[in-house]
Amino acid sequence: MMATLAHDLDVWRVHLTRSKDRQAAIHFQVLQYRQKRLTAAKELAKKFMSEFIELHVFEDSQTNFRQVEEMVKKVAQLEQLPTLENVTCLVVLNWGAPCVFPAEHQRIQAALAGGIVNQRSNVGLYIAPSYCRTRGTGHKQEKACQETLAGNNLNLDEPFVLPYKGKNDERERRTAKQNKTIIVFH
Repeated sequence: MMATLAHDLDVWRVHLTRSKDRQAAIHFQVLQYRQKRLTAAKELAKKFMSEFIELHVFEDSQTNFRQVEEMVKKVAQLEQLPTLENVTCLVVLNWGAPCVFPAEHQRIQAALAGGIVNQRSNVGLYIAPSYCRTRGTGHKQEKACQETLAGNNLNLDEPFVLPYKGKNDERERRTAKQNKTIIVFH
């Protein structure tokens, strides 16, 4: 009787060990599969970024404008377009929190946006300030941003609102929308 009980306990231990080994093997295979998918996704992203996306850091508006013109000419040549009129640039000014970058950078961005949008059939998108450090001064920041853009001969008469589905946190006091403006030639 004791021998049978000892044998049963040994069989049970072997079963537990094998099932743990099997679970570990399955878990390891799942991890390997995820790693392969991640590696393949990274390679595809790198390929896409190298072929289709160019990132440029601009120092001053005159040099920047020349670089943008060179990029437009390059796109026109690659796409075999007859004229530069067939290339449209979209300028996005994300000034949702203008307190995070210097006013000089904002002026350079506005000058560059004015130079690009005021040519051909280009269009821009201006995201209005929705956050400021000092309470109650959001309207002042928005006015200053709009004056900067208007000073660069940009038309700000096409506002729209981007509503959000909801708030992530109930303690959030800001509205669940963000003001935006399409900027076009004056």
